[in-house]
Amino acid sequence: MNVLSLFDGIGVAYLALKRAGIKVDKYYASEIDLNAIKVAMANHPDIIQVGDVTLLKSSALAPIDLLIGGSPCTNLSSMGKQEGLQGQHSKLFYEYVRLLNETKPRYFLLENVASMRNEEREKISALMGVEPIMINSSLVSAQCRKRLYWTNIPGVCLPEDKNIKFQDIVSGGFVDRERSHAILTNQLPQTEVGLNRYLFKCTGQIVFKDRFFAELDKEIKAERFKNMKKLSLLDAEKNKAFKNGVFRNITIHEAEALQTLPKNYTAGIALSNRFRALGNSFTCDVIAGILREALN
Repeated sequence: MNVLSLFDGIGVAYLALKRAGIKVDKYYASEIDLNAIKVAMANHPDIIQVGDVTLLKSSALAPIDLLIGGSPCTNLSSMGKQEGLQGQHSKLFYEYVRLLNETKPRYFLLENVASMRNEEREKISALMGVEPIMINSSLVSAQCRKRLYWTNIPGVCLPEDKNIKFQDIVSGGFVDRERSHAILTNQLPQTEVGLNRYLFKCTGQIVFKDRFFAELDKEIKAERFKNMKKLSLLDAEKNKAFKNGVFRNITIHEAEALQTLPKNYTAGIALSNRFRALGNSFTCDVIAGILREALN
């Protein structure tokens, strides 16, 4: 099978193909982020990098059997201003459509956020010629990550729930919910403001040092932390992983596990870039489950 992966990122689509047991002859990857390319090539040295999607000519490729990609969600997500498909980044979806029409692959798979407006979803569905299926990564991982998948692969359905809890993938500490939020940032401040963003705006991920604190109601957590700061009861020296003495961000290995990737899959680039790449990536086991249907 010859594959063209647009907005390829760190090559997770290739890993998903391997997990699905699909033999790949040529894997073309269109990506411009040098850090992401470095990770992809370290894990899959046979990837053929073809550069900027806007400059990519289908005539330069072998016949494509599978076109796959997650076009940028920046202007579609409810986390942003939702400028839609005309936004600076999300308009790259139309490059996917262009190459779909030019390459005419046997199969296609497109991923994007489920929080987009209905009118944008309808535009995409009209151009793709199919309605999407919504799959939450929580079925195969420890994170809640709702995504829409447009595909002509027959027989795609929701994966079986593996019942993986956030606590299951945490190395040291305790969590206060069954599933993590989707990976958004690795820089949730170790402050009262950061804790409140997590508790009341569902931003980022937090691991608490003590079980009793993790099990408190969110209003009590916020008030207790405020009082502990005022009374100088925080002692980070006892456990330096918890810099404020109470909670920490997730580790890079925990973030990789949330995306069902092997430990150190993203090694070789700066830590902040590793988190960013993971946040932009597929959940590998969701993609593998969809692609596995192509073998039937």
